[in-house]
Amino acid sequence: ASRTQHVQDATANLPYAELVAKVRNGPPALSLFAIPGVDGLANLFEYFVHHEDLRRGQANWQPRQLPTDFADLLWSRISKSSRLLYRKVPVGVVFERNDAVAMTRLVARKGSPSITLRGDVGELVLRSYGRTAVNLETDGTATAVAAFNSAPLGI
Repeated sequence: ASRTQHVQDATANLPYAELVAKVRNGPPALSLFAIPGVDGLANLFEYFVHHEDLRRGQANWQPRQLPTDFADLLWSRISKSSRLLYRKVPVGVVFERNDAVAMTRLVARKGSPSITLRGDVGELVLRSYGRTAVNLETDGTATAVAAFNSAPLGI
């Protein structure tokens, strides 16, 4: 804990331009995240979710329309990680993505009863990480929705 605190304090005291350069240059050569592909896999959701946290932390925020290729990448990744993200949820969870050419459906977690989350993929990703400031429709019984809303989400 003391090492973590020391590193956090040192990072917090960096000049802004230097901090931006560190993020832009990526992980150090000896980091696990320097292995090709690992950084992108690990940080896609991390950066997206925290970027949206900042955007939505102000009055009158609106969901943004994501570029199609980025939305498709988010969908690909959430499709692969949903079982892990929803492993502690006691009900089934179905995604219905409505920002694609045709509505796309994914069983994020099998179970009965189940709920359906319907909306743009960015909103589905944010809800998957426990964010509630999202623009989604939720269908299901009141009991199933309550069980979902009280369950821990994310990794």
